[in-house]
Amino acid sequence: MRRTHVLKSWPRFFEEVIAGRKTFELRINDRDYRVGDQLLLREWDEQTKEYTGRRTLVEVPYILGTDSHCAVSPVAITRGYVVMSVRPVYKEPAA
Repeated sequence: MRRTHVLKSWPRFFEEVIAGRKTFELRINDRDYRVGDQLLLREWDEQTKEYTGRRTLVEVPYILGTDSHCAVSPVAITRGYVVMSVRPVYKEPAA
């Protein structure tokens, strides 16, 4: 079952996702993210502590988690975190 997670995204990272240069999200795995989930990224201004109104929806086709390993380490990333590849579903203009 696909789930949608609503997440804050700081402007410098949000802009990179919108531009197609940032194709991953590094997050604490406090939501049990799964392949097939969607992330509704809402641009959050960390200085004003308010949403800007811009948002985009991405889907997660791959997750690198603590159960993954690589040639030089038994653990690919720090326990409790995940790196999710993301691909765009849609962009929504500012309200």
